[in-house]
Amino acid sequence: MGRRSKRKKLLLRKKRLLGIDLEPLEARRVGLGHVVDEQERKIAEEKQRQEAEAKAEAQRKLEEAKAKAEAERKKAEAKAKAEAEKEKKAKTEVKKKTVKKAARKKPSRKSDSSD
Repeated sequence: MGRRSKRKKLLLRKKRLLGIDLEPLEARRVGLGHVVDEQERKIAEEKQRQEAEAKAEAQRKLEEAKAKAEAERKKAEAKAKAEAEKEKKAKTEVKKKTVKKAARKKPSRKSDSSD
């Protein structure tokens, strides 16, 4: 077995048993270019997955912020509507009282003179 084969075997053993990533230059020199290519592909996929997760997280946060703003707006509208209803009821009550006072009959003078 030649020196190159021994080095190749040693590098593969390190990768398999210790989980060490191979140095691209050294691995290519001993004929393990396909292993390096696979390592790089996995690293690229992991980076792409992380970027997609970050983008999805940012999108989710944006949607949450929009939903929260919409809920706050609806809450404010409901509160304003309730206040308007309250004021309207108060005005109606005032009108009813004034109408009742006006509708009350004043005692006639004819009944007062009969005493």
